[in-house]
Amino acid sequence: MTCRERQLRVQRDLALALTQERGLDETLKLCLEGAFEVSGTQAGGVYLFQPDTGELAIAAHQGLSEDFLRTVRRLGPDEKPVRLVREGTPLYTRYSELPYERPPERDREGLRSVAIVPILHGDEAIGCLNVASREADRIEESDRESLETLAGVMGQVIAAKQAEIALQASEERFRKIVDHLPQFVAFADTDLRYRYVNRTYEKVFGMDAEAILGRSVPEFIGEEAFERARPHVERVLEGEKVHYREQCSCLHNGSRHIEGVLLPERDEHGRVHGYYAVLNDVTHYVEALAQLEATSARMDAAVHAGRIGIWERDFRTGTVFYSAEWKRQLGYADDDVGGALEEWTGRLHPDEASRVLEELQAFMESANTEYEFEFRLRHRDGSYRWLEARTVIYREDDGTPRRMLGTHVDVTERRQAEREREHLLHAVEQVADIVVVTDTEGAIRFVNSSFERITGYGRDEVLGENPRILKSGEQSDDYYRDLWETISGGRTWHGRFVNRKKDGEHYTESATISPVFDQNGTIVSYVAVKRDITEQLLLEEQYLHAQRLEGVGKLAGGIAHDFNNILQVMMGNAQIARTEAEEGSSLQTSLDEVLKAGKRARDLTRELLTFTRRHDTERRPVNINELIANMEGMIRTALSERVGYESRLTDGLPAVSADPGQIEQALLNLVTNARDAMPEGGSFRIETSTQYLDEWFCTWHSEASPGEYVRIDVSDTGCGMDRDTCEKAFDPFFTTKEVGAGTGLGLSSVYGIVSQHKGFISLYSEPGRGATFRLYLPASEESCEAPEAPRLEGDPVPGGTATVLLGEDDPGVMTWLRHILERAGYRVIAAEDGAAALELIDAGGEKIDLAVLDVVMPRYDGSEVARRFREKHGEEAPVVFLSGYSRNYLSGFRERDSATRILSKPCCEEDLLRAMHSLLEKR
Repeated sequence: MTCRERQLRVQRDLALALTQERGLDETLKLCLEGAFEVSGTQAGGVYLFQPDTGELAIAAHQGLSEDFLRTVRRLGPDEKPVRLVREGTPLYTRYSELPYERPPERDREGLRSVAIVPILHGDEAIGCLNVASREADRIEESDRESLETLAGVMGQVIAAKQAEIALQASEERFRKIVDHLPQFVAFADTDLRYRYVNRTYEKVFGMDAEAILGRSVPEFIGEEAFERARPHVERVLEGEKVHYREQCSCLHNGSRHIEGVLLPERDEHGRVHGYYAVLNDVTHYVEALAQLEATSARMDAAVHAGRIGIWERDFRTGTVFYSAEWKRQLGYADDDVGGALEEWTGRLHPDEASRVLEELQAFMESANTEYEFEFRLRHRDGSYRWLEARTVIYREDDGTPRRMLGTHVDVTERRQAEREREHLLHAVEQVADIVVVTDTEGAIRFVNSSFERITGYGRDEVLGENPRILKSGEQSDDYYRDLWETISGGRTWHGRFVNRKKDGEHYTESATISPVFDQNGTIVSYVAVKRDITEQLLLEEQYLHAQRLEGVGKLAGGIAHDFNNILQVMMGNAQIARTEAEEGSSLQTSLDEVLKAGKRARDLTRELLTFTRRHDTERRPVNINELIANMEGMIRTALSERVGYESRLTDGLPAVSADPGQIEQALLNLVTNARDAMPEGGSFRIETSTQYLDEWFCTWHSEASPGEYVRIDVSDTGCGMDRDTCEKAFDPFFTTKEVGAGTGLGLSSVYGIVSQHKGFISLYSEPGRGATFRLYLPASEESCEAPEAPRLEGDPVPGGTATVLLGEDDPGVMTWLRHILERAGYRVIAAEDGAAALELIDAGGEKIDLAVLDVVMPRYDGSEVARRFREKHGEEAPVVFLSGYSRNYLSGFRERDSATRILSKPCCEEDLLRAMHSLLEKR
């Protein structure tokens, strides 16, 4: 076997040692055997520096006598061999020519030649490799290079093993508080000794708490690791919250990236008496440390399993070797990538190529031997992958680069995970839920910042206290007794509390309280996770109230629709009878009364439809101040003489998009309601203003949306209402008046009108303190225009001879319609529902000039019949719709286009004939 082959085999064995669970002693023994094999030596040892004393102590040896070892086990920091090692220069010489004095026992060992090769980690010597030969007078040049290469690998291996040993020692303290969380937690006192670790900590580090508690943190995590952490620990012990990030080794979990926070813990006097470490495992993958040449199949399989790409740059030949895994990570086969440096530089992301190349050049020109950096390389599919690269450089005697070994790992997913982890960590730090930990006697041992924010108590105020300081008195003793029986029995309790804040305000919280067990199954504390649900309950109450009003509205709307058809028959036939009765007769007078009653019933159904939002509105920009000013006469007339009226109208109000008639109706209903609440007299006031509603306001008023509103306050000094009455005030048919004194629709129609205008209404009242209704109407950006003058009645509408398709499913309405149309001279083709109307249209027997259609009919509604009618007779074929509901049912039809009219039931004969005549005149 050649020297090169021996060297590669030793490197493979060391690389495998990194992937196996071997101790440091076993690994050092393997390193020593490899040194003998590559150099042909027979005796030697591995020395490591002791961080606490600076001594070199032998950590592994072979082929040396006990007498010899007694003189070389520990070498003081001032001894010349130690100083030579710290200088980092290898020493190859005959044993007799060593440049320092030796005890006689060493000379009797029979050593002829010796090599002392510093073991470096970065720029720092961490030990040395000493080998000696009893056969040869010198170490050959080829063997020297092998020993130096091996020492470089040993530096990485020893550092990795030392880090693994140090990080295996970091467990236990905070498990009993957050066992159910994925974070692993520890607590150490000011002497830097572990006092607590949680179960996740045990699991991550693979060690029971008993093996950790009481140990020194530097001892447990290792002096090297602790030296890196010392500045953070010093800061937290000074009372500062410290964010912490480190890479450590976690036994069976391998090398991990750890990120978290160090939090100072204070006693009752405010003095720091320890600190918590709350840490997250943020990597979830094992980073391979081996950076070796991948020439053998076994080494290639090992690095492929670790997803580590390897490259080697030879400065003497100018070539670069890329491993198969390096190529696979970029989507290439082994034969797709050559051996030029441009294979790497040409794939760098253009945004960072200059930076990466400049940093790499600066590293090569420096005295450093190791370098880490991250960059993006172009994948074969065109995407860019994030890579983490580590490189070690070997130099000639004059310092110029000889060769460079490097690895890279695809960290694209890790970087994404880190971003997600940062969001998660921020969320955990800012968690809105309360967390409370008590001991088994109920004394509070821990609260989070949300507890302070929600309850108003500071952490120092409650530590050591019992949670009963939050009791509001609204839960019985039996309630708390059941809670304690549940959790003390080892079970989790779920429930709600009405608790009291520091300022006395009550709030409701949903709580989950769980017992915390130690490794023996004994309950050692309790953890409560609680959420303030006060706002949630309020919103649920508002939602249920809105659902109740909507259900009542649907029922009322259905009744109003059917009632409109009944009124259409009654009023239509009463109109026919009145025209045929003798002028001035008692019959005509009686029929007039019937028509008056019908109109009152019609108005009543329209109020119902307004509440259910099924009654149509004629909207335009309206100046609310002008509307109220124009209503002053009506308002004063509606109020009794004993009631004083006052208006306070804010100048410069924006317009609102509204039906002025409906707004007037809503205000008059409120005037009537106020008058009835003040039978002995009082004061009535209307005020206007603008108000911008923000997100916070809308959180407490589920009907509202953020934006600018015109607010109308209607106040009286009447008898007022209690809370139960206020909650029912807007319900249809609810009234506090005597039987027969009111319909119970006044306030419900106000509610419907305001809701239909995309606004909302609130009520403030107490018994004996009067009432204030606040109407919020969304402001409009449109300007107000003068209302159109009312249309004057013209001459009686003449009849016609056109053929009319009449679609109506109510038999009584059908009879009345057919009668008045035929009396006016029209030829009527009747259909009892939508399907029958479509059959008449599709039959095509004769031309139909106009269609009169009920909007809602069985099987097919009026809008579908109208579409089919216009498909057959042209897009301008005239249609008159009759609706007991809303124009919203007429999808695709506008009320005032050239060929469409929409009339609300009950309608009068004159309105229907006028609409038909106007449409037929345009054809």
